[in-house]
Amino acid sequence: MAFTGDGGTSTNGFHSALNFAGVFRTPNVFIIINNQYAISVPVTRQTAVTRLSTKAAAYGLMGVSVDGNDLLAMYKVSKYAVEQVRNGGAPILIEAVTYRIGPHTTSDDPQTRYRPRDEVEKWRSLDPISRVKAYLVRRGAASESDFKAMEDEIDERIRNAIKTAEANPPPAPRELVSDVYSFTPWNLEEEFKEIAGSGVME
Repeated sequence: MAFTGDGGTSTNGFHSALNFAGVFRTPNVFIIINNQYAISVPVTRQTAVTRLSTKAAAYGLMGVSVDGNDLLAMYKVSKYAVEQVRNGGAPILIEAVTYRIGPHTTSDDPQTRYRPRDEVEKWRSLDPISRVKAYLVRRGAASESDFKAMEDEIDERIRNAIKTAEANPPPAPRELVSDVYSFTPWNLEEEFKEIAGSGVME
């Protein structure tokens, strides 16, 4: 299984991978997480097709679009796709249609720069966690109190993990490059010397 975002479908790697998979019938399931924006560029500005899954046909793959905010639909389609390719079927491309509620990065400002607020609120109402929770409660598989107990337990585990992490001393700056290079590049050595001179322990 290989995953990419909607923006990734505009790259050479995406098309090369699908072409290779189609020619050699590799046992692959490709999943596009279409969250509507490649950083700040809407999917409608990246491609002329309405559904990204239609790109599969050009490479001899099966393509399918699914509600990416529906856990059960995603499970059903993914299970089908995996079974097909494991049994010798052609590779399959799945487009999971979803939405990125939050910013792309910590410096991003989608609410005021490039996304209308009503669009965000529309997708917020389709939140997959809320939907599966409502489904489980409606089916009697879980209750509101069950979810409250789970949330409390998770909060406690997170608090304990934070305490454990904060109790450990900070790593030495040199740990940034340990197991990264066979030798430390000269420019990083200079930076480590500057850090040592500034009083920060190595």
